[in-house]
Amino acid sequence: DDYNAREVQKGGIPAFVHDSNNHFRVLVALPPGQLETMNNLSPQGFERLCAELVGKICEDSRHTGRVGDGGIDFAGYGMRLHATGAYLCGSAAPSLLGQAKRYSNSVREQEIREFIGSVEVQRVTAGIASKAPIVTAFWTNHYLDKKAEALCRSMGIWYMDGRNLCLMARDLGVDIASFT
Repeated sequence: DDYNAREVQKGGIPAFVHDSNNHFRVLVALPPGQLETMNNLSPQGFERLCAELVGKICEDSRHTGRVGDGGIDFAGYGMRLHATGAYLCGSAAPSLLGQAKRYSNSVREQEIREFIGSVEVQRVTAGIASKAPIVTAFWTNHYLDKKAEALCRSMGIWYMDGRNLCLMARDLGVDIASFT
């Protein structure tokens, strides 16, 4: 139950349910081999994957990751706010600024703090209006440690681990293997 609650809290999908006899039933299984495929992507391939996912939920997306990118690896503009694909008009439409980390270890709190600073700098340098809504996203193929998760929750950062990214890719029709 704690695992499922954490998944929902971070925007993920509960993995299983159990009945009064403690029989477990899997609710959502990862597509076979998807997590391994994601873990084998290059850092740039992982960034491009994240940008592609953003492109499915925003009117426009960009892969911005490169040396000296200021900590923003992908961005989206004109975020859809409804299942019909409706957008808010003009400067009221949320932008999405995100960082992609393909790691073999957990993401630490310090990396989240650095990302928060990058978002503030990017708001100014990209010319995003001071009152325009921004969704911040920190996506990793691995997971965040407890302090990093707590900071993301307290700051309102949309964080996802490899399991939930695989499920998102499946749901949005994105082939992870095409980013190798």
